[in-house]
Amino acid sequence: MLAGEKKMSSDRITMFIFLLTLSFLFSFYSLLQINKKNILPSTIETTGKVLINRQWGKSKAILIKTKCGKLVAYTHGSLAPEEGSRVVVRGALFDFKGAGQNKKKFDENLFWRSKGAIKKIVILELAEISPPSGVYRWRNYLREIIKDKLPTNLSAYMLALTVGEKDKALSEIHRKVGTSHLLAVSGFHIGLLALISTLFLRRGKKKIIGTTLLIWGAVLLTGLPPGAVRAALMLQIFLIGLLLGKPKNAFNSVAIAGILMLLFNPWSFYDISWRLSMLATIFLSSVINVKWFNLSRICIPSILVWFVTAPLVSISFQEVPLAGTLINIIAVPLFAILFPIIILVSIPLLIDLPFAKVLAAPAECVLEAWNIFSNIFAKVFPWSIISTLPLIFTSVFIIVTATAFASGMSPKKSLFIGVILASTFLLLI
Repeated sequence: MLAGEKKMSSDRITMFIFLLTLSFLFSFYSLLQINKKNILPSTIETTGKVLINRQWGKSKAILIKTKCGKLVAYTHGSLAPEEGSRVVVRGALFDFKGAGQNKKKFDENLFWRSKGAIKKIVILELAEISPPSGVYRWRNYLREIIKDKLPTNLSAYMLALTVGEKDKALSEIHRKVGTSHLLAVSGFHIGLLALISTLFLRRGKKKIIGTTLLIWGAVLLTGLPPGAVRAALMLQIFLIGLLLGKPKNAFNSVAIAGILMLLFNPWSFYDISWRLSMLATIFLSSVINVKWFNLSRICIPSILVWFVTAPLVSISFQEVPLAGTLINIIAVPLFAILFPIIILVSIPLLIDLPFAKVLAAPAECVLEAWNIFSNIFAKVFPWSIISTLPLIFTSVFIIVTATAFASGMSPKKSLFIGVILASTFLLLI
């Protein structure tokens, strides 16, 4: 902000000092939360609610919210209660393992702490005392009828769109070509939902309230994934700005959304979904006012986002497919059209309307054609890259330059700051 103008007014200097002080306080609070020690007995017996039930290799991992905090247990699939169930649990408590404590270098501690868990429990007794209720009951019901009534491809995409469950085979297809983000409910999906709501709701307060209820209902239904929560918060800030008559700024909205999530749970920073979502959205909101030319409006931001997120993806998943630089130019606008169609043709099947299968058949064929195309594309462009210093430099340079420009700096000064900070970052690592 200070570098954005040659001569600073006293108001801007005061604002800068205020923001600097606020950042220090937030950082101090986050450090206190991260270093907070959880003192619990070695064994425990308590009641709680199952928040997550997910496949974990050959077993199931369940996250249980108790009065002592959130606990993680690994159990056989047949013994794992459904999400939303009330349970009584008894077992021994242990700390999570770090990346250096297992052969796969998987950091169990960071993964589960980012979900809010504080300890791992080895179960001695686990019994369901009441079935799922509320939104969890609807999630489970919707999951079952989607699997039962929809054909393969429509079922896989609808599970991802509605309850946030990813089909293993479909996930692998998207992973090979770098389009996995399409299956993770995030800003892309929340934005589409908000756009659809504007077509059916009138202007004014009713439109803002209706859109708010719709987006948060969708986020709850999908299981509160980090990308969706960030997008919903960002949109909510935007809607509040409209209600109050304040100027709209996407860059500020995403920054505030990210800060709120970190204040709620500082461990969220270690969630790969949260970091990828924040990086991509910060960049896109930074260049939203850039005057691109014709097709470059779609192509250039898509390619640059790939470079911004590539180092993080390659570090987390060992590699990042190069095919993503090209195929996302097609995939993003295509699925912006396909996702509403998928939902529209699936609803008649779910409620058993006549001729529903006839309506759904073309959509199923299109999705199968995309799967075939993706597999061919992955074979034509089979190359992947790992995290390298040039790739890290490029990523840092792009994101710093974009955010500097969004903060009010001139293009030349933004480029200069990008080079300096990217070079400094390389020296530090």
